[in-house]
Amino acid sequence: MRISKISIKNLFGTFNHDITLNNEERVTIIIGPNGYGKTTTLKLINSLVLGDFNTLYSTPFDELKVEFIDGSSLAVDRKCKSPRTGGRDVTLTLVHTDFSKNQRDFDLQHFLSPKGIGLPYPSYDELQQDLSTYRPFREKESFDSLSEFENYRRIIGLSQKERDDLQMSFDYSLFSNNKKLLSEIKIIEELIGKIKVHFTTTQRLIKYSHPTRIRGEKPQTPIVEVFSSDLSKQIEITLARAMQHAQEIDSSFPRRITENLKKEDVKVNFSRLLQDLNELENKRSRLRNTGLFLELGGDLRIDEKIQGSERKDLIGSVLKEYIKDTKEKFKEFDGLVSKLELLKGIINDRFLFKTFDITREDGFVFRNSKNETIPVNHLSSGEQQELVMFYEFLFKVPKDSLLLIDEPEISLHIDWQQKFLKDLLEVAKLVGFDVLIATHAPAIVNDYWDLTVDLAGVG
Repeated sequence: MRISKISIKNLFGTFNHDITLNNEERVTIIIGPNGYGKTTTLKLINSLVLGDFNTLYSTPFDELKVEFIDGSSLAVDRKCKSPRTGGRDVTLTLVHTDFSKNQRDFDLQHFLSPKGIGLPYPSYDELQQDLSTYRPFREKESFDSLSEFENYRRIIGLSQKERDDLQMSFDYSLFSNNKKLLSEIKIIEELIGKIKVHFTTTQRLIKYSHPTRIRGEKPQTPIVEVFSSDLSKQIEITLARAMQHAQEIDSSFPRRITENLKKEDVKVNFSRLLQDLNELENKRSRLRNTGLFLELGGDLRIDEKIQGSERKDLIGSVLKEYIKDTKEKFKEFDGLVSKLELLKGIINDRFLFKTFDITREDGFVFRNSKNETIPVNHLSSGEQQELVMFYEFLFKVPKDSLLLIDEPEISLHIDWQQKFLKDLLEVAKLVGFDVLIATHAPAIVNDYWDLTVDLAGVG
């Protein structure tokens, strides 16, 4: 569900922020001096969506409210009875208001530490990739026995592959002795699950993994390597899906041709068919240029000089069915090709003395002026920042979500900063998501000051 406004009251005991999103333009930029809570605002929104109520518990504010375009809202009311206690007497309430202004309140004290159990939510790495582990429950009374609780702790320590092998997943039956708590958990997860958020933090270049959790994986892996491998896999998956679809279409081709010949009217516009063939050939060229090279035979264009009206009608009938089939086959590549073309255009416009290409075998491929291959982890920090950010925006951010970006200017030359928003707007339009950016850099804003919200001016 699209967010229309975000409000925070008494952040750090000082600031009141009202951030109305630019839903039509899809991008909103929050600016302001250090200490006004730009990054904290992004973190609080992300914590709400993840069900990470312990972060909301520990951050000083009175209310975090997220309003949606349908008029409904979801808020967290945070009350601290006495600041002298260091926040130990904080209470949290989740407040849902639907579009008819009906309100439901949920006491979150049961989901907090140290006195509660903590809501079970997936843990994510710095790129929002689900590690499929859950925070342990801290209240053993929620389980049938202490041994059951300890067994659950062992289960959540496994890697995703190990859990899949054991066919283990999160089991709500563990709460069978607490029906009220189980019911509230499901309602809360349903409410926060309606919000899609993707958080791009300032740490974007390294993926950290605990070596004992994921066996065989290096503790630190450059994200450019991770994304390069990810792209290669996406291409292979798309090609396999397209091949299967093509086989299904081809298997019925003879039958459809025979059925068409039995029809009385087989007259076709031959010139229009030749034009369609040219368009298909151009589309196939786009596939080649984006690294999706397909062995599709020779040139699709044919000679228009064919003698005999009956022969032309026969060939035209076959071509008509062939063109329809080929268009259907190419649909599998439409979304991927548009994203790859945009990514290549952005990167090749930025990088000097390097050419960026994409192949199904290697993913990202860089070459210097001598046509020598450059390993992706040899790119400069600024080049890696640019590549991983736009790859993440194009391929990792779900449609209809809110993308949170913290300080996109890091390591970018001022010229790249000035181009950032123009390209981001194009990506947001293509994928279909909204963006909330926190930045200190005027060059990032560039000519888009109408999209800014100055926290120093509204706090």
